[in-house]
Amino acid sequence: MKFIVAGYGFVGSAIGELLSKQHEVVPVDPRFNNNKIKDHMGDSDGIIIAVSTPAKKNGSVNADNIYNVLQQVEESGFKFKPILIKSTVTFDHLQDISKEFSITFYPEFLREATAMEDFVNQKYAILGGDHTRDTKFWADLLYSSLPLIEHIHTCSLTEASIVKYFANSFLATKLTFFNELYELCNRTNANYDTVSNLLGLDTRIGKGHTTVPGPDKQFGWGGHCFPKDTSAILKLSDELEVDLSVLKQAIKSNKKHRKKT
Repeated sequence: MKFIVAGYGFVGSAIGELLSKQHEVVPVDPRFNNNKIKDHMGDSDGIIIAVSTPAKKNGSVNADNIYNVLQQVEESGFKFKPILIKSTVTFDHLQDISKEFSITFYPEFLREATAMEDFVNQKYAILGGDHTRDTKFWADLLYSSLPLIEHIHTCSLTEASIVKYFANSFLATKLTFFNELYELCNRTNANYDTVSNLLGLDTRIGKGHTTVPGPDKQFGWGGHCFPKDTSAILKLSDELEVDLSVLKQAIKSNKKHRKKT
């Protein structure tokens, strides 16, 4: 089969390189090549969208890159083909897009530095979609491509988007909690590594996302995903009049910790 991968950063290249072992993959990314979507849609079996979705100035997600790809798909005359969205985007955009296109949302949980390793080693995946046939198409593809995958969970587009954003929001909040614990340990002459390691023995807490300072040698959290994703879900929740007070406080506390660096 043949697949177009629009956006070939760490997310797009991870899925693209894996699929290329069994299928033809056409990367489309103006940063790296001159491939055009319209030149390949006719004989392709589907398109995977993994373009960037940066934050706007007001904190909401900027989905312009996704809409640009979809416009090119429509102009090609093959908008009915299966579309898999890997780009992180809030459910309001997914609902809007699904009115015109048959899309499946496949949220990613990859670390930028180890994206390919994380993708190959995933044991489960989440596919959100309202078109059963196309969701099954992508599920069958993942089952045949991922060596360690055990189960693919299906749900609605909205549910998949909420899972993605709140997974990152929870981990960001956990990091904030442990940055505050780090401060307490310093004030009491307790060894933070000892305290955090002992806390991590409790499987309800775990040892993930407890390193202070972080892998980037900075306090708090930054990076590619956490800032924009927490900002986007907070902005959308405000519009929906849902008070995410815990996340608001985590973001406020993180700004204080980040200034220490």
